[in-house]
Amino acid sequence: MAIIGSCLSPDARDNEMAKGWFDAVEEMVFDDDWLDEDLGASVPFQNVKDGERLQSLQAAYFVCLYQNWEGSDSSKGRIRRHRYNTVIAVARALQQTAVTHQDFSSLNDESMFEWKEFIETETKIRTICYVYLLDGAFTIFNNTPPRMMVFEMRMCLTSPNQTFQAVTAAECFSLLKQWVYTIPRQCPMASALEMLCKPDLDVEEGRLFANMGILNMFSMITGMATNSWA
Repeated sequence: MAIIGSCLSPDARDNEMAKGWFDAVEEMVFDDDWLDEDLGASVPFQNVKDGERLQSLQAAYFVCLYQNWEGSDSSKGRIRRHRYNTVIAVARALQQTAVTHQDFSSLNDESMFEWKEFIETETKIRTICYVYLLDGAFTIFNNTPPRMMVFEMRMCLTSPNQTFQAVTAAECFSLLKQWVYTIPRQCPMASALEMLCKPDLDVEEGRLFANMGILNMFSMITGMATNSWA
């Protein structure tokens, strides 16, 4: 994050200093054991800590961002041809099972709401979503084959930004209860895209798309674009 902040600084000296750290930070991040693609084979599944691996994935994602934006031509090529394969592999490993929230519509009391679990699950969903979007950007703008297909997106749709940014469990719970009443149900992203491609939507399906948010719709559009890649 510090590197990206320096890249966006209006001070040209900050920009140049940041570029001097690009490759070193990349090496440090991708040398992390949690980014080992064979981790699941070498470590018992129950001992793999998703939280720590997710943080490593986020760091790797940010490295790919700044190298692709501001790095040298060789760095950009290395990210697209090599490093992002690791990012995709770890993202896949983190959703070996469907990543879904608890059923908020059935919660009648705040005491039943697991705020910490919501944050962890939503963070994982959003991280995988951003990984998918950057892969789509490589396909659209650099003509690289898509490495993550929309049918792999087994996590549910992202929740509204207001719920994710809530500062208390009570605020988050209240916002979620308001949101679930505007959508008929939660569904996996792949199923939502399949639904969107139908010639006609019923009222319930229309409500789902009307209230799903910009990030989800952006993912839908990316899925439609990359699925037609040839």
